[in-house]
Amino acid sequence: MGVHARERYRAVLPGRSGGAPPAAGTACAGRGRSPPPRFHPNSHLIAGVVCGVRVEEVADPTMRKLRYLDLLIDQLAKGKAMEKILPAG
Repeated sequence: MGVHARERYRAVLPGRSGGAPPAAGTACAGRGRSPPPRFHPNSHLIAGVVCGVRVEEVADPTMRKLRYLDLLIDQLAKGKAMEKILPAG
């Protein structure tokens, strides 16, 4: 990474570019950052096939969430509108 790229990276993500990690239990508190994103409560309604695997049949919760994201990205790449992709719940 070049010097200029490193400076831009530090300007965008100041706490993630070689600075000290946050103290245990503080997460984002007091650092001016928003909390990490969370999956929507209706994400379990996402169904479909990605890479030949039915998303709703994946046993591991972490892998299932990754497949949800894969499926959503594939649908967006095909030009579908987000309103048509997301489950109504």
